[in-house]
Formats: sequence, C-alpha cells, structure tokens
Amino acid sequence: MEKDERYRMIEAIIHTLPVIEGKIGRVMNEKLIRIVDEQSDRLTRLQLLTLFLLIHREHACKKQTNMTVLASAMHVSAQQATRLVDGLIKNRLAERYQDSENRRLVLIRATKEGYEYIETMKTKALPAVEESFSCFSDEQMRTLYECFNTINEIFNSKKEG
Repeated sequence: MEKDERYRMIEAIIHTLPVIEGKIGRVMNEKLIRIVDEQSDRLTRLQLLTLFLLIHREHACKKQTNMTVLASAMHVSAQQATRLVDGLIKNRLAERYQDSENRRLVLIRATKEGYEYIETMKTKALPAVEESFSCFSDEQMRTLYECFNTINEIFNSKKEG
C-alpha cells in the first residue's frame, strides 16, 4: 500500500473517533460512570476497568496476563497496577498464580466471583446504555455490530509491543 493511501485511511479513522464519541461515547460513559459510582463501596473505576481487562484478555484474546502486560495495557505504572490488583484480590475478584511452564512468572486472572461481579455490572449497565443507541435503526445496529466486531478482531490479533 502506498504511504499516501495509508495516510488517507489513518486520517479517516481519526476523523471518525470524535463522531463516535459525540454520538454515543459521552452519554454512554456518563451512564456507566454513574452505575460504577453506585457500586463504589466495592471497586473504584480503575479497579473495574482492570477486572474488565483481565476477563477480556483471558476470553476474547486467549492470553495470560502478568503485571507488566497489565500496566502497559492500562497505561499506568507497575506500582499502580499492583495496587489495583491488590484491591481486586482483597475483594476476591482476582487472584495471582504461577505460570505452569515458568514458575518465576506470576500471572493474574479474574476469579469466579470476579466474573459474577462483571455479569452483575453488565446487567445493570446494558439497559442504561441502550438509550445511547436508540437513534439507530435495526439495520444500522447490525452494521455497527459487524463493524465493531471486525475492529475487535483486528485489534485482538495485533501483536503486543
């Protein structure tokens, strides 16, 4: 692919992000934040994001997660990632375990309680967030779904680095 064509594609992607944010992102985020805040007796927003990320990496990406990878994925320091995970472990939502092939490598994963907590949050969040998508027809929703599935597949197949 020619560099000019690649640049045009990148520019189109960059111009699309604010449109998505304006149409659904801002309202959806506000509603999600409100739901998370109602549950604040148990987790902070960053801890919830950490738990989502652990589950996503394990199921969607089929990848194990160590502290270095987690910190990098969340764009936080290793110390901050450790504090976040410690909070999840304290709440029995995550656990540390040793890699079976490399006993020195400590990995992190969500526990059964962590998965149940996320399912509870989804149950509360989906009805609240659905309103953000009410402006789209059924056909538009199917198209958006297919597009975002493709985007997820592309990003999940991308090598970390």
